[in-house]
Amino acid sequence: MVLSAVVYGIVLLSGQLGDRAVYWMPLTTAFVAAVLATLAKIWVPELNLVLVILSAVAVLLPGYTISLGVIELAAQYVVSGAATLISGLVYIAMQVAGGWLGIMAISHLIAVPTAAAAAPVSGMWLWGVVALVNLGLCIVFQTSYRDFLWAFLLCMVAYLGIYAGSLLVGGNFGNLIGTIIAAAFSNLWSRWTNRPTSIVLIPAIVLLVSGSIGFRGLASLAEGQLVLGSQEFFQMFVVALTIAAGLLIGNTLFRPKITL
Repeated sequence: MVLSAVVYGIVLLSGQLGDRAVYWMPLTTAFVAAVLATLAKIWVPELNLVLVILSAVAVLLPGYTISLGVIELAAQYVVSGAATLISGLVYIAMQVAGGWLGIMAISHLIAVPTAAAAAPVSGMWLWGVVALVNLGLCIVFQTSYRDFLWAFLLCMVAYLGIYAGSLLVGGNFGNLIGTIIAAAFSNLWSRWTNRPTSIVLIPAIVLLVSGSIGFRGLASLAEGQLVLGSQEFFQMFVVALTIAAGLLIGNTLFRPKITL
C-alpha cells in the first residue's frame, strides 16, 4: 500500500515534468518501487519482491491495452490491433526492466537476505478486497453518480462468474464466463437506460484483463525460469482471447443497443 502511494506520487510528478517523464514513467515507477521493496526486504526477509513490486505498479499495468490489441487483431483490424498490442508489450517490458534494475542495484550494494516466502493471507480477505478494487475501478473511470451502483454491481457479478467458472472447470473458463456475463449484463442495462454499454462494461473488463500474468511471466524469464516464464507470458494472450470470445458470445446473446 505504501509503495502504491509512492507510485501514484511519481505519476503525478511525471505529468508535471512533461512528455519525456511520462514516457519513462513505467520504468521509473517500477524502479523506485523495486528499490524500496528490496531495502524493505533487509528488515523483512520473507518479503516476496515480485508480488510487492507488481502490486505497487498494478494500476499502471497495460493489461487492458494488450487485451484490446488481441481483440482488434481477432476482429481483423490488423494495423490498429498490432499497434495497440506492441504498445502494451513495450510498456510492460519497461515495467519489468525497471523492477529488475531496481532489485539489481540494491543487491549489488547491500547483501539482501533470503528466506522462504511468507504464508499468503487468508482467503476470507478476498471478497472484501475485490469489493474495494471494484469501487476503485469505478472511481478511476469517473463513473457518474447515477451509473456508479450499476457499474459496481456489474464488476461484482463478473467476478462471481470468474470465481464460479474457475471452480467448475478452470481459470480460463472462468474468464470466459465472467466476460459473457459482463457483456450480456451491460447490453441489457443499455437497453433499459438507453445509455452506452461502455459506461458499466469497461471497469468490469479491466477487472478481467491479465496484465499481472504477463508481468510475472517476463519477471520469471528475467530470473532465468524459462519454462515458467513462457507459460505465464503465453497465458496473458490466452486470457485476452477468452475475453474476445466472451464479448462475442455476450453480444450475440443480447445485441447491444448503444455502444461507445
